Amino acid sequence: MTAFDYPGQSWGSGMFFEKSVMADVLESCNGCFTIRCDMCIVRLKIENNPIQIPESVLHQDLSRMLNDKEGTDVTFSVDDRFFHAHRYILAARSMVFKAQLFGAMKEAEDAHCIKVEDMEPQAFEGLLHYIYTDALPDDHHTADRITATQHLLVAADRYGLDRLRAMCEARLSGWIDVQSVATILALAEQHQCVELRNHCLRFLGWPGILRAVMKTDGFKHLVASYPSVVTDVLETVVSARIARVFINGALAAAAANPPRFEGRFAAHRCGRGRPDGYLTAAFRSASLMDARSVTGPPQAIAVTPPPSSLVAGSDDHPGGGGGGCALPDGCLLPKTSSTSLTKSVTAVHDFRVTDYSLLDGMGVGRFVASSAFSAGGRDWTVRFYPDGATVGCLGHVSAFLYYSNRDALPGVRVRFTLNLLDRDGRTPQMTNPYMKHTFSPASDNWGFIKFIEKSKLSPYLHKDCLTIRCVLTVVVESRTVKDEMNSAVVVPPPNLHQDFEKMLKDGEGADVTFIVDGQLFHAHRCVLAYRSPVFSAELFGPMKENATSCIRIDDMEPMIFEALLHYIYTDRLPVSCSDGRNAAMQHLLVAADRYGVERLRLMCESKLSEAIDMETVATTLALAEQHNCPQLRRACIGFMASPNMLGPVMETDGFNHLVASCPLILKEILDKVTCIWSDNQQR
Repeated sequence: MTAFDYPGQSWGSGMFFEKSVMADVLESCNGCFTIRCDMCIVRLKIENNPIQIPESVLHQDLSRMLNDKEGTDVTFSVDDRFFHAHRYILAARSMVFKAQLFGAMKEAEDAHCIKVEDMEPQAFEGLLHYIYTDALPDDHHTADRITATQHLLVAADRYGLDRLRAMCEARLSGWIDVQSVATILALAEQHQCVELRNHCLRFLGWPGILRAVMKTDGFKHLVASYPSVVTDVLETVVSARIARVFINGALAAAAANPPRFEGRFAAHRCGRGRPDGYLTAAFRSASLMDARSVTGPPQAIAVTPPPSSLVAGSDDHPGGGGGGCALPDGCLLPKTSSTSLTKSVTAVHDFRVTDYSLLDGMGVGRFVASSAFSAGGRDWTVRFYPDGATVGCLGHVSAFLYYSNRDALPGVRVRFTLNLLDRDGRTPQMTNPYMKHTFSPASDNWGFIKFIEKSKLSPYLHKDCLTIRCVLTVVVESRTVKDEMNSAVVVPPPNLHQDFEKMLKDGEGADVTFIVDGQLFHAHRCVLAYRSPVFSAELFGPMKENATSCIRIDDMEPMIFEALLHYIYTDRLPVSCSDGRNAAMQHLLVAADRYGVERLRLMCESKLSEAIDMETVATTLALAEQHNCPQLRRACIGFMASPNMLGPVMETDGFNHLVASCPLILKEILDKVTCIWSDNQQR
């Protein structure tokens, strides 16, 4: 097997046939002979850097829509402060608002203002912020943050916003302290916040905490408002005290009769640490204790501080020695602490190498590459060298991870490994170790130069295919934060796009209709305007339609306009376009360009670049040229300039269309081909 890099290169057998044998052949064939050439051409696709797609901006556009008050159709008065909003958005996000504004209990249509009683303006403002953005307002660092979040939880419960309520519960559970726990517990009791209630009770169970909490005004309010909860508090404290007596008694019994450790246990003892099995032996000894010892006098109880007050220290307090902050009466309170957090992102990418037998023998240093995949905001590829990366790895294959970004950002710290999957698609028991490397444009590859011996590849080959699994962890952030109690409240995932998709389908409050090839589509003017500058000018600007509720759209298929609306309302491609069908994606790119929806256009570019092949590359390049898509344009030209690809492409109908519509692009294609051939000759 060999690689032909440029025109005129040749390869063959210098001693093809002995002349003495040839004479016999010619005699039997009347002086003629035939040479058969069996040839298999392996086409390797050149991978281009993936098109970068910005993060979703739906929440930002809707936040502007709320702040600008454009097209608002309802006003709320809250303690003499006025808030303007859009009825259909409120109804889509809250069943209570939907009933109030569109249902049987709806406010009068001509009512200029709806008065909201028993709510703080700040809480209603936070409620509207969540409805439009799916996020909590940024009041995390305000002096009265606990009270503000409590009021917002009440508002969320009142308007049936379960996810907002869970977010408030999670935030409050992280802010529980001596001064706030009683009022938070009263709130949890009133609004049936089970997990928040349990979190408060667990906090009160720590030694010394209840005594301090009982002196606060909040506890007096709790006792007066919810006397039944006091029973639960006492049961929690007693249960926690019994548990501590049992554990401390068990440790004391084990210390009086220390178990003997032999063999590997003795070898692992170091410093003042406990040997393996210490607690197990302690509980075994404790089982002999009289149960009556649990009910001993309070002064016999050894007080252990809450987890947040434990620091590395002594044998008397496992993992802690300070014991927390002591109040004048001797009770213990949690100390503050901070933690250095390192945030990372882990990705798994399977690279399937087909037709391995055709790749074997392609040459040292030559490789096939995976498609680019993203991890930690950066792009990566896996490269497989069938004959090894260098001459020093004879008889081995090589596998490397490559960093695809060429920006000037600082190095990226990575932990990764590459392994072959067996024929059943599983990772073998013996795997390669994890590697650590800091990637940058100057150091863009790292991997296994002797990945595996060729002679040992058989167990991993299935129908002449290999699969390389890359497990990659990228360190994206290191920071120090103040520790807070862990929240036990589970917050559901964001659902803004789901609510807006339902709003589009239901048509509730729609105020504009589009006719596309006889099919009607109902939508909301303000949503369209804040998601598309073209719709904004068409519906609210100087070129706006004459107050008509029906607008005709020409030169577009209904399916494409439907996909455009779906993206505008959800920031996502519809399921019908998720398969990346070339023709539909090209039409959707044209629609995105027509209405100035830039992120959708980039998503279409990305899908089209992934689907480039010999039949579609010419029409895709013509489209990229016409609609000024530079990244898609580069991907198409790179594909056409790859070895042995330009000739077949020139025979397609799409290439004839490209020549007719964009003749100037031919020079750039030829320049790219010449550059690649020149590089190959130099190698």
